[in-house]
Amino acid sequence: MLRSLVLCFAFVAPVAAQGIAAVHVRIDNDFFALRIGQPLMDFDYTSGLEVGVEIDRTPPWAVRILPYEAEQVTTRFHIGQEIYTPRSRGGRIIPGERPFAGWLYGAASLHAESATTFQDLRLEVGVVGPPALAEETQNGLHELFGFEELVGWENQLPTEPGIVATYDVGRRIRLSREGNSRVEFRPAVGIGLGTKWSGMTGRVQLIADHRALSLFAGFQGEWVWRNEILDGTAFRESLSTPKIPVVAQIDYGASLRLGQFEVTARFVARSREYDGQPNSHQYGSLAASYYF
Repeated sequence: MLRSLVLCFAFVAPVAAQGIAAVHVRIDNDFFALRIGQPLMDFDYTSGLEVGVEIDRTPPWAVRILPYEAEQVTTRFHIGQEIYTPRSRGGRIIPGERPFAGWLYGAASLHAESATTFQDLRLEVGVVGPPALAEETQNGLHELFGFEELVGWENQLPTEPGIVATYDVGRRIRLSREGNSRVEFRPAVGIGLGTKWSGMTGRVQLIADHRALSLFAGFQGEWVWRNEILDGTAFRESLSTPKIPVVAQIDYGASLRLGQFEVTARFVARSREYDGQPNSHQYGSLAASYYF
């Protein structure tokens, strides 16, 4: 695993050295979810963090691997962490609950657009288990903000490296454009293959832009063949819970561009993902970008 990370860094570093065009930071947390008359949540997909850099020139070989021609291609490199916890508290293992799990990863992605199409290609390589540092992150933040320590991390998924590659392709359908205003409809389909997640997605999104403000809303359906966070590790015995193979998601939010800064707020609601989950789950996402 260490050797693979060293080789990956040796490959990526010369490319990233071409120059950084932007820096992106995204924080996910169910604390940010829009709740009316509901208690705070701290379970299921409870927290996530991703930091990325965008380089100012995409290597020609990277453009050639995309199936469709593109007028603009953006390359990013990311590091991130995801944290998942069951709804029950304490060290007991309760049948039907999801296991404690963390996913620590590095990723590279391409986003390509033309006047009528867009494509997203992404490769993640990471690890689940104690090396993902999910227990330290969650309980460290709980201590910092005065919440109780979460007991039960000794039952988390065991250490195992993982990988997932995803590809999404969609159409850009312009509904209207007047001056600095634009409304666009984007249907898309995608596929994912890997030990961490495998399945297919279908998505529709509506985007309305006016000057520096962008509003968006979308619906996504997923058919999930494998989800390591629920199915357990691929090559060794671990806790697991029966997943629901068809999952729906709605999301909506807004972005605001102020000079070289951009901020985005996004709210997500997902249908039940496993048999023991009593209802849907919500979380919010806050992102910030700086463009050089």
